[in-house]
Amino acid sequence: MKKTRKKTESQARVALVRCGNYDSGKIVESVKKAVDELGGIDRFVRKGQRVLLKPNLLIARPADKHVTTHPEVVRAVIKLVKKAGGKPFIGDSPAIGTAARVAAKCGIADVAAQERVEIVNFNQPADIDNPSGTQFKKFKIDQSVIDSDVVINLPKLKTHGQMTLTLGVKNMFGVIPGTRKTQWHLAAGIDRMQFARMLVDLYQRVSPQLTLMDAVVGMHGNGPQNGEPKRMGLIMASEDAVTLDDAACEIVGLKKDRMFTTIAAEELGIGHSRLQGISIAGERLEDCKVAGFTFPETSDLIGFFPGFLKNYMRDWLTTRPVLNQKKCEQCMVCATHCPAQAISKHNDTLKFDLTRCIRCFCCQEMCPHGAITVGTGPIARLLKL
Repeated sequence: MKKTRKKTESQARVALVRCGNYDSGKIVESVKKAVDELGGIDRFVRKGQRVLLKPNLLIARPADKHVTTHPEVVRAVIKLVKKAGGKPFIGDSPAIGTAARVAAKCGIADVAAQERVEIVNFNQPADIDNPSGTQFKKFKIDQSVIDSDVVINLPKLKTHGQMTLTLGVKNMFGVIPGTRKTQWHLAAGIDRMQFARMLVDLYQRVSPQLTLMDAVVGMHGNGPQNGEPKRMGLIMASEDAVTLDDAACEIVGLKKDRMFTTIAAEELGIGHSRLQGISIAGERLEDCKVAGFTFPETSDLIGFFPGFLKNYMRDWLTTRPVLNQKKCEQCMVCATHCPAQAISKHNDTLKFDLTRCIRCFCCQEMCPHGAITVGTGPIARLLKL
């Protein structure tokens, strides 16, 4: 893994390439064109290098549910890396199950077998210093990430209950093995910005050389697992994931103050402000904008109140998980994956202890039935924030 590098180039480049479907030939063509717009794969991969491909393998769902990075996107990148003489392997730490199990369900395992590429489950945590980190000076990430020569980041464009969108920066959270992700949620607590700063510091430390985003069909609404597919028809790429995420927000119409990792990156002097110093290659950004993209609720007034009132007022001012009783199968997956242990079962229904809830929305993210959504606190709803 390369040493941390600051994203301070005078002009970051983002490639936008049209791609209407997941036809293998079309994806290969579009991915190659996007990477060529950035200088070609030889700019990122040299002969003999071990190259980690880090897709979004959130949970075991078929490819047509658009929860994970599409297998044909992964195949196209494998082919490019091999052409450059690199040695690709696929790795992630899913929210539930192993990388191999999730890859088998979504079709990436078939691609890996056909292309003779290894799938690695991140289950070997190793300490790594982060001396240039602004707040977080140490991480435990998987040894396979440390041992790789190049990291290629392959996110899926989706909504996310806690961070609004999960894009390039957020996708790096998967390098933290298994249940250790829970510790980070607990450490950040209810403070979204603290969690976002951690994600940015982690992204900086891993420093993927290339981020290529699957935005052919994204997900909006109740993402990252139970939202609705949103056809966008794009392959997006950049060497700077912060800037790529910024461009993606512009395309889907997300206001800057609702993308927490972008706010954190700007605070920390990483990447570029909204469309400042960004060079767009391929399609014009204006021509790629999509209408009707819906986002989860992220209203939060808690920061305006003094510390001694925050615990008392947060249930009224912040978003909270909302249960649809008709959809709930009482499988208790949400309770199992709640870092704060704020969910229990009473009289054949689930109860959320909002005094314990840290608003990480792991429950909403993990619910296999789409029974949990993100709702707004009463005062925030009254003010229509």
